[in-house]
Order: sequence, then C-alpha cells, then structure tokens
Amino acid sequence: MAISMTIQKYLKDMHIPFEVLPHVRTASSVQTALAAEVPPHHVAKAVVLEDELGYLMVVLPADRQVQLNVLRERLGRKVNLASERQMMQMFGDCALGAIPALGQAYGLETIIDDEIMEQPEVFIEGGSHEELIQVSRHHFMQLFQNAPHMHFASVH
Repeated sequence: MAISMTIQKYLKDMHIPFEVLPHVRTASSVQTALAAEVPPHHVAKAVVLEDELGYLMVVLPADRQVQLNVLRERLGRKVNLASERQMMQMFGDCALGAIPALGQAYGLETIIDDEIMEQPEVFIEGGSHEELIQVSRHHFMQLFQNAPHMHFASVH
C-alpha cells in the first residue's frame, strides 16, 4: 500500500514538499523509527480520541504516550481512545495502525504536543506500514500553524 491519496492531495494542496522514506513493515511507531533509522522523537504519532462532542486527533513523538488526564483537564472534555473500528471508517484509505498524523486532512480537530514541534525534521506515517513522509520543521509548522498545541505527552 502506498501513501494515502487523502494525504498526497492534502500535502499538494498545501504546497508542502516532502520525501517518502520506505522501510520494512512494522507494527508500531517506535519500531517504524528504528526500521527507518530515524530518531523515535522525530516520528509524529497520531492518536485518535473521542467524547460526546466527536473525534479529535492528538500528535506527539513516537517515543511518548498521551497523558489522557492532562488532556481532559486542559480541554475540559472527557476524551477517551477511539476504537479501531471507528478509525477504520474515518481513515478508509489507510492501513489499520498506520494513521497519518495529519488529522486536518480528514476533517479532524488536531492538537499538537509541543515536543514534536521542536524537531528539525518530522516523519509522519503515510497511511501504510512501509512508508514515512519526511517534512522539514518549517513545513511541519506550516501544516499546523492554526492547530492548538500544548504539552500532554510523557515518556513511555
């Protein structure tokens, strides 16, 4: 499976240059970083959450985990992890577990962890388990210029 058509179109429409970095098939974002020989802290991991208001995506470094209690407090929302079934419907052109950290391309509210915004380059799942999308820090910031950001991640 190649990069999702939704992501290709979104990056083209946003005029974001990117490189595709192939790697062996992996099952997690940290494994992906190791297989692609990039620092796990530079890989943007997407986590989809839900509550009574709907869905939202949070983006954080692959070697971090979401602190749900921090997000709940800061957002004033009782968010929980979305189910895989729901994600399959939302991200129909992506392999399960290879959700691109570009929620806005799928119409999702997206919140960014401050740490991922500090990296010199960022790698994003392309919608398959075999490719990463590489963008510069400048272009990553451009993609998320209107997205709220805060610190909500902790070390695994």
